[in-house]
Amino acid sequence: MKKMKMFYIIEKAMTQVRSDIVMIFKVYYQESITEVPVRENTKTLFIEGESVRDVRSKIADRGYNVESVQEVKGEHLSYEQQNEDYKVLEKDNL
Repeated sequence: MKKMKMFYIIEKAMTQVRSDIVMIFKVYYQESITEVPVRENTKTLFIEGESVRDVRSKIADRGYNVESVQEVKGEHLSYEQQNEDYKVLEKDNL
């Protein structure tokens, strides 16, 4: 019984920590779901999220043709932050 209770406490703490983690994702997309993906027309945006699935659900109502969603971290994130167009869309901005 003690092991079960200890496992529950640890699992609960891990779940709380996971829910506090917010990552930044780069989304490559076309403006319209009917638009054929062409590299020259591909746009990008940065979104905070907990997972790729979370990010896709946040932008599902926009009608984008999403090519890919990629987590951005470390040196890649530092590089992207130097771009003057870098702006992260948060929950409130969607």
